[in-house]
Amino acid sequence: MDKNHSKLEQEQLLSEISDSIGRQVQNVMERENDTVREKEEQASEEKQPEGSHIEGQEPEEVQIEGQEPEEVQPEEVQKEEMRPEGESENDAVSGETVMEENTEDTPPVKKKMSTRKKVLLGIAGTFAVLAIALVIFVNYELNQINYETRADVTYATSTGTATPAPTPEPINKDVINILLIGEESIHDGDGNGRSDSMMIATINCEQKTLKLTSLMRDIYVDIPGYGKNKLNAAFHNGGGFLTMDTIEQNFDVDLDGYVRVDFDAFETIVDKLGGVEIELTSSEAYYLNRTNYISDPASRNVREGSQVLNGSQALGYCRVRYQTASDGEHDDFGRTYRQRTVLKAIFDKYKTKNPVEMVSIGTDLLPYVTTNLTKSQLISYLTTAASFGTMELETLRIPVDGSHYGDKDYCGSVRRYVLKIDYDINNAAIQEFIYGTSPEPETTSGGAVTTSGD
Repeated sequence: MDKNHSKLEQEQLLSEISDSIGRQVQNVMERENDTVREKEEQASEEKQPEGSHIEGQEPEEVQIEGQEPEEVQPEEVQKEEMRPEGESENDAVSGETVMEENTEDTPPVKKKMSTRKKVLLGIAGTFAVLAIALVIFVNYELNQINYETRADVTYATSTGTATPAPTPEPINKDVINILLIGEESIHDGDGNGRSDSMMIATINCEQKTLKLTSLMRDIYVDIPGYGKNKLNAAFHNGGGFLTMDTIEQNFDVDLDGYVRVDFDAFETIVDKLGGVEIELTSSEAYYLNRTNYISDPASRNVREGSQVLNGSQALGYCRVRYQTASDGEHDDFGRTYRQRTVLKAIFDKYKTKNPVEMVSIGTDLLPYVTTNLTKSQLISYLTTAASFGTMELETLRIPVDGSHYGDKDYCGSVRRYVLKIDYDINNAAIQEFIYGTSPEPETTSGGAVTTSGD
């Protein structure tokens, strides 16, 4: 994992945010100064000084009864009379010049800062300090995440070339897609494990919506450099990067990055939330109590109906595939339904927590997370999603109903059960669900397009 580049990135991010905060504070003060100047000018215009007269109108002469009106003398005569005896006109002019020079040398009176300005400056300064402290805290916590590049990933030996597929051009820059990978805790002893679940988390900035698209792991795909196989084999052969390449190539969707979570984190977050409420069928409860899907033997006591499951119970429920789910789905379809059900329950429970609890849960989860995203990207995406003000999560399952069939085909050199799908129909469903656009499919076989998938 690349820990060194994260420090450099942290310093760059701190510098960018500090500059941004400084600009915001300066803008606040400039706006306040403009407001004060406008008010002062308005007050100056409205206030008429005593004895003032209207421009262009001669002031009225006031004459006291019994007193002769005073003869107005020319200005030059007035100046001559006011000049002290023995002083010439040149001396007077010189004196006036000296007085003007003295006036210019007089230091200007400093205008005191208003109380309101002082308060605003104090608030702005406090805000800046708190913001910088928050950034330092967030960056410190994000250092717990494991960051990786393509160079960090171990690629399995392939008869073909393991060159990654080219990254497609963004379909819509206002749509952010993050691949979520749930990694199996059990490895084959070398390289990567297998991805137990794959979902695309979408932040649609145009629609201001949050969406989740689950991809069934048995879908028969073309893995770049490795040929035909199940979708979850991509992670085994080349980790998160090859999984991204495979999904982009087969499903015509662009991904901004991936976040991989070990299933140990799944139990941790459910327990930190105080459990999640899930409804079990009688067959699901019976199966969970008599198998090792629930890793903790003491927790194999679930029952039929709605109940709060702890982390071990919820994880066991997600992994069941040989029992019919409550929506009537079987096999891996029932399994992906359970995964979406639990993730939605986690999301619903998490959004009821106060900010302090949210931060605490999030920081406990970070050590289990591995990603190819940078810290600045993570902060940007989370901030964008939070700005929507929505707590609703839309979901889609791929393949959609009526667009698939089960078959046996070669996965490498071994024939295995796989899920073959109509890509035209499913890719059209993905385009419509994620981007809000639906390209014309080349064929119409395989059933009608649906965006519910549930």
